[in-house]
Amino acid sequence: MWYDQVLDRLDKVRRRGEESWIACCPVHDDKNPSMTVSVKDRKLLMYCFACGAKGDSVVESIGLNASALFEDSKEFDADPHYLLKKTQEDDDFLIAIYQSAKRSGERIKYKDHKAYMEAMARRHNRTEAGIAQTIIPETQQEFL
Repeated sequence: MWYDQVLDRLDKVRRRGEESWIACCPVHDDKNPSMTVSVKDRKLLMYCFACGAKGDSVVESIGLNASALFEDSKEFDADPHYLLKKTQEDDDFLIAIYQSAKRSGERIKYKDHKAYMEAMARRHNRTEAGIAQTIIPETQQEFL
């Protein structure tokens, strides 16, 4: 099916119905399945009950474009790691800024924490896919 390549990138996928599954959420490095996945009206719907991540955040954290949530997507014809490569520099800076703010004792907003977790998930997926990346060391302050 058109959504199999999305399901193949998720961990601990278990069928719950004809076009319904549960899986581990890649946004927050889930260990036990807390995310529902279902197909409705030629769309892939996803929601994590643990962190609140929805389909667009989930597919971006596994290196796909949000268009992968729709049946008529052409995303899989291109480089499967396109988004992971495209978002690398932005992710590196977001992670470094977040970690610097956390070390300084600054108050972290929920949306910033969520963006950080998504960036970390993409970094992990880059490592797993063998994509070369330059990681800014936490102690390096010159970029700020």
